Formats: sequence, structure tokens, C-alpha cells
Amino acid sequence: MVGDIQNHCYQNFAHYQFLSKARNTIRRIEESAAPDAAKKLYAGEVKALRGWMGLYLYDMFGPVPVASDEVLDNPTDFKYLGKVSDEEYDEMMENDLRGAIAVLPEKASARGRMTKGAAMMILLKYYMIRGKYEQAETLSRELRAMEGKVYSLQSDYNYVFSKEGMGNSEIILATRNGLAIRFDEQDVRPMGRTAHGVRGVALNYGDEVVAMDSVPDENYEVLTATEFGMGKRTAVSEYRKQTRGGKGIINIKITEKTGLVIGMKVINPAQEIMMITAAGLIIRIDVDDISQYGRNAQGVKLMTLNDEDKVVSLAAIHHDEESDK
Repeated sequence: MVGDIQNHCYQNFAHYQFLSKARNTIRRIEESAAPDAAKKLYAGEVKALRGWMGLYLYDMFGPVPVASDEVLDNPTDFKYLGKVSDEEYDEMMENDLRGAIAVLPEKASARGRMTKGAAMMILLKYYMIRGKYEQAETLSRELRAMEGKVYSLQSDYNYVFSKEGMGNSEIILATRNGLAIRFDEQDVRPMGRTAHGVRGVALNYGDEVVAMDSVPDENYEVLTATEFGMGKRTAVSEYRKQTRGGKGIINIKITEKTGLVIGMKVINPAQEIMMITAAGLIIRIDVDDISQYGRNAQGVKLMTLNDEDKVVSLAAIHHDEESDK
């Protein structure tokens, strides 16, 4: 219990420190000799991240103290910082996030990069917490206008509110060394955002979880891919249900030919998969064209790789996603 409290304190302090670190980073970017376009973009990304952390802190503690540039310029001088007012915190959040929205692209240049829509969503959530519903509605409508061009709405809302979508699924976790565990979603009790969570699978030394997916029903299959382009699909029924936190069972036979597991998806034959390599090559395959094997098999070659290249990512898509574009 004491250790958990200490960890939460350290995490929250790190989140708070980020406000000052991000402000210093923004100033360094603005003072750098980089091209103006690059400076605007990078500063916008940091402003969005600062706004994200500012949202988290306000939701947890209200308007926390914020160090001014003068305080940041003299880090060795002690100065007590009191909480700022709600209005001052509003000004910081809006300046950062509006500035980010103005310069960030609608689509990310690489996975994990901040976008205009992400910054808009952060500010929208802040407005909702602050009770500024008119401003939140305006941002919601602007985001809604991007649907179809940048974002896609949930295609089947019936599932969201159905029995299958209300915590009755099963979970499969897959590890890098070829093990997997299947357990009930309800075995994972609800927790707060800052909680550490519970153990899903007991890992052997050097192993790690690389994928998680839900099982709608027994008619689905588990598709596993490895770094050397090997893979297979296996009936979900071959994965017996276990208690959360167990050691798991064999998912795929790992050999020098297969390499380690890079991904796992619960799929049906009507879907397709896409695999991407470290060198940027990509392949799209019909699931129905992939052979079905038992759990303790190494599978077949899904993708031929160049020397020293490896598969790094696996995604499952529906046939109708292409026609919706």
C-alpha cells in the first residue's frame, strides 16, 4: 500500500514537472536557428502535449501552480508558487492548445505524432470539465466536420450498446516468445486511470506481452505473425479458457526460422491483414488465404523479407473499410 502511494506521488509530480519542462522546450525551439515552419510545428506539438498534461492535472487537482518564465530562468532560487486562478489556468490551456490547433496537421506524419484533431479533443475535454459547454459544442462540431476526411465514426453503434459490447467478451494476450492466455474480461476489475492494474499473464524471464485482443465468440480465429514473416491462424476453440494471471499455453512454435512474435489478432475469414516491415515494406493479405494450423505449429510464410529486414507491425482490416473511403 505504501509503495503504491509513493508511486502515485512520483507519477503525479512527474506530470506536474512536465508543465515546466515543456515550457522550457517551447522557448528553446522558438530561439533555435531551425526554419520557421519547423519551429512552428515542433512548438505546436509540445504545446499540445503540455495541454494534455495540463488537462490531467486539472482533472486531478484543479488549477495547479504554474511557474512563470522568470521563475524558470532562475531554477536555483526558491520561490513559493501558489495555485493559479481558474481564469489564469484557462488562459494557459487555451494559449497552448489554440496555438497547437493553428499549426498542427490534420493527419500525423508518423504514428504517435500530435495532430490538430488530438489538440482539439484535449481542449474539448477541458472545456467539458470546466463547464464551458458552448465552447465544447463548437469544437465538437468542428471535429464532426472532419469525419470521413480524417476520422471515421463507429460503423456499428448497435454493438457498442449490445450484450456483446458490455463486458461479456473474453481477452487473449499473446507474448513475444509464443505463449498466449485466454480469460474472461470480467476477471479484470474496474480501476481508476492512475491504478497499476492487475496481472494478465505470468511472464517467463525475458518474455513480454506484444498483443491483446477480445474474442466475440467461438467462430473467430487467432492470427499470429512473427518477425521473420511467418504466421498462421488457429481456431479460438483451441485456446482453453484460463484464470487471469496464469502462465498461458503455446500459441505458436518459435524457431530460428520464425523469429519472435510481433503481433496477434482475433479475426474472421472475411477480414484482411496488413503487415509492415522495419524497412517500410507492406503487404495486404486475405485472411482466407492463410492456412489454418493448430497452436503448436510454426505456420507458413506470409511475407518474403529482404536481408536483415523484419516484420514490425500487424493490423486487421475489414473488406468494407476500403469501400467506405
